Amino acid sequence: MRGDPASWRETAEGIAKVAAVAGTINTILLLSRPMTAAALARTVVTMTEAKSSALQRLAVPSCYSVELATGTGTDQFCVAAPLRGGQPLTSASPHMKAGELIGQAVRRATVEALRWQNGWSRA
Repeated sequence: MRGDPASWRETAEGIAKVAAVAGTINTILLLSRPMTAAALARTVVTMTEAKSSALQRLAVPSCYSVELATGTGTDQFCVAAPLRGGQPLTSASPHMKAGELIGQAVRRATVEALRWQNGWSRA
């Protein structure tokens, strides 16, 4: 059976209103190569662009304006890269293969997470 989402839940404290919309987008990126500080900084920019692109692709509306959402004020990221293990990458620009792969992975993961969590999918 698939009906409308429930508005209430029972807790140890009693009956409570369910939050209307899940909001925060947390992204964890695991890398297999060391990166310079500059490349890590650019990785964060690429991840943010990819997340915003995913929200645009799904046409996710802003909760506060008539615009499309680009993220939330509570979104977080975590990037884990080894400190050693080869020559550190110096760029994560989308013009470089590493940046391309980072952008694709984050966009796909964000779209998939929002499909599972919120039921959003692109037409």
